[in-house]
Amino acid sequence: MNGNSYFITTSLFFIAIWLIFGIFFDKGYVTITQILAGVPLSFFPDIDHNFSFLGYRNLLTHSIIIWEIIYLFNPHFIFLLIILAVGFHCLCDTLWNKKKQHGFYTIKYIGLFNEEKKRWRYKGLSGGESTFWLASNFIVAIIQFVAIVLIF
Repeated sequence: MNGNSYFITTSLFFIAIWLIFGIFFDKGYVTITQILAGVPLSFFPDIDHNFSFLGYRNLLTHSIIIWEIIYLFNPHFIFLLIILAVGFHCLCDTLWNKKKQHGFYTIKYIGLFNEEKKRWRYKGLSGGESTFWLASNFIVAIIQFVAIVLIF
């Protein structure tokens, strides 16, 4: 998925979230400015492009685990939005890149440097496992967001 269509899709998703929870359910703390903060935050998983030891689509960056741990100790709404943003990024990687769920595009563990070949080597999940990993991150994120916003 290219940057423009990703940006538009993510913006529409977060505006829909705001309309549902901020307007329809009248949750005053779900404001449009907070929700739109989720759009740039959803680009966080691609930070792995800048670090060769992580590899493209790293298990840590394309995951909500780190943000869940932070939210556990600091239950602030912005961390809930980050969890949803990263989860939505994972969903977009699953839906718009179905044919690319093999080789370079699978979820990888941290790389190991190969001294002989002078390059990084990555072990990771298979295509099906990567798709499951990405989709399950979004499912957990959306269920958590809906449950917390509707309950509190």
